[in-house]
Amino acid sequence: MIFNNLLLAMLFGFSLYIADQDMRTKRISNRVIARALLAGVLVYGAGLIAGAMSVTYVLQAGLNTLTAFAAGFLIWKLNLWPAGDAKFFMACSFLIPLQYYSKQFFYFPAFSFLMNMFLIYLVFMGYKFAIWAGQNIVAFFKSRVFLRKGFLRFLKMRCKRSLAVLGTAGFWKKLAYRVMFKAVFQVSLIAVAFVFFTKRSFQFQAFSVFFLFFLGVRMVFSAFVKTSGRRMIKAETLQPGMNLSIDTIKRVKCDREFFKGIGALRADGLTVQQAEALKEYLLRKNFLDIYIYDTIAFSPFIALGAAATVLANGSVLDLGPQIMM
Repeated sequence: MIFNNLLLAMLFGFSLYIADQDMRTKRISNRVIARALLAGVLVYGAGLIAGAMSVTYVLQAGLNTLTAFAAGFLIWKLNLWPAGDAKFFMACSFLIPLQYYSKQFFYFPAFSFLMNMFLIYLVFMGYKFAIWAGQNIVAFFKSRVFLRKGFLRFLKMRCKRSLAVLGTAGFWKKLAYRVMFKAVFQVSLIAVAFVFFTKRSFQFQAFSVFFLFFLGVRMVFSAFVKTSGRRMIKAETLQPGMNLSIDTIKRVKCDREFFKGIGALRADGLTVQQAEALKEYLLRKNFLDIYIYDTIAFSPFIALGAAATVLANGSVLDLGPQIMM
């Protein structure tokens, strides 16, 4: 019991420190992550020597951490979070004692932790999106365009524009690429992981609902992030760690050779080399004003997900049936 309490104390101490550091500097220190892992190794080692933890238990904790690292790396490769968050997730998975995970995920106990933090993030983003959408709806009805054209005429104009876009071959090519290759791949990967890491049998109906839900949420939050956090800066002030907005990326994409040469744009933001190359390119092309968007630090959701996992003894989704009973 004392060793589990030590792990939990370190978990919450390191989580608070890393989340605060990330929100202030937008960086997660590798040194702090390494110290958290080293502290966990010392506690597990002491528990093993004292006889409070078995060899099997320690090996299971190590396997869970390695699986968490692999899952975090995969999510980073899909560009869904920065590399620092992947390492933070691995460290938290290591410091949470195994008995606080759901027994349902027997191959990967930390999968319940992963579900909890993304559920908290989903609730938060849904709240922010509702406020943003409400403000934009009110602003639209107060705008000159609406007052001058009226709702029906404006709707008719928008429908004509939408139909014109739907009639182009380029639209259908982009849709086919995004849905068939990107979305289907990512959703299928998550669905397979969900089936593999749980004892539940696969059901086509459940997969279909999950597929449609994931696509809808992805589209809504993608549009939200690209518009709500967008702001204009001078091209000469472009710095490493910034994220280019979609319209700025479209400008750069016109030069395919240059865009391919700067490498993939990650959720971590621009690297030093990318920032310098883009700054030089934009100024040379006379793009003096560009748009970037501000991201939301994900580390607080990892910390909250860890706390929710410990308090719920696993996935918070499992609390629903218990409360209803």
